[in-house]
Amino acid sequence: MTTIAWKDGVLACDSQATDTGTRSRAKSKLVLTDDYAYAVTGSLAFGLDFVRRLESGEEDPELKKATVVRMDRRTGQVVVFDPPGYPIPVEDKLFATGSGGDLALGAMAAGASAEEAVRIAIAWDADSGFGVQVVESERAKRRRKK
Repeated sequence: MTTIAWKDGVLACDSQATDTGTRSRAKSKLVLTDDYAYAVTGSLAFGLDFVRRLESGEEDPELKKATVVRMDRRTGQVVVFDPPGYPIPVEDKLFATGSGGDLALGAMAAGASAEEAVRIAIAWDADSGFGVQVVESERAKRRRKK
């Protein structure tokens, strides 16, 4: 699994892939396109294939064995795709998913940023690790500069 966290227009995820108990580094869990940032939990191969098909314009691609979180890189808004691939907008101020999602959600509710929340989850979740990947929306960057 993994840990994905979103708060204040910032999307963060860990860099570990776990397969039958074997851990490996996976920088491909966070995919950046011109318009969106995608983070994958569950089956990395199925999640990345879904992102590829979605970005290529395929109508209603099916998602299996993964959850994909998509953040608009301009506005910071998030949509979650769970199997079978229907987009569900996140209406809350923060969101987390994956094996360390509950840990990250609690950390953010207590004041941690998305990046800090993933670091906290990595400390406690055996299926998350190898550092944090972060992408900040344009709206979050503007807010930070004020």
